[in-house]
Amino acid sequence: MKKSTKICLTVAAFGFSVFSAFAVPTTPTDITLTLPLNGSSVLVNDINANALSSFGPGKSPAADLGWLQADVYWYNLNYAQALVGPSDQSGTSENIDGSVSLAAGDYLVLHYGSGPGGTSGGGILGLYFGAAGTFDIPQKGSGPNGFGGISYAELFTQGSGNSVPDGGSTAMLLGSALAVIGLIRRKLTLS
Repeated sequence: MKKSTKICLTVAAFGFSVFSAFAVPTTPTDITLTLPLNGSSVLVNDINANALSSFGPGKSPAADLGWLQADVYWYNLNYAQALVGPSDQSGTSENIDGSVSLAAGDYLVLHYGSGPGGTSGGGILGLYFGAAGTFDIPQKGSGPNGFGGISYAELFTQGSGNSVPDGGSTAMLLGSALAVIGLIRRKLTLS
């Protein structure tokens, strides 16, 4: 096999490993708290959408962002965390029946219809993503307020470039890069 072919294959393998690192499914942290947000708040699967009358598509983006920022603040306070709240609303997702690509530090807010046993207005769920990847949006709510189908998804970002990759992805990328450099060095030395 020619030296140039080996180098091309090595670079292609490296490119595939980098692409794979960014296309992996990621598991969110549910940060949804009961209302009113106070020292006795507890995590729930979703909150009653009627409690947030200004929330949702076509309504006030500032109110949506304000709710999520307050929820992050109280989550941090109640659970001794240090999540950085979102500073930007990226908009309503058009892809609510599939998977979405997310960066580390993104937030996704999902709204589900009431469904059987749910409350009027359905439920809203806030998710935090500590690692970049993809997330398959559940098509049915888990309650207690929204058991119906997905109505919309809103993506919120940290903005201003403050997101930090998680340690696992960083280690994998560094290891892959070092392996490729080692292979290229070895191939050039042997030739």
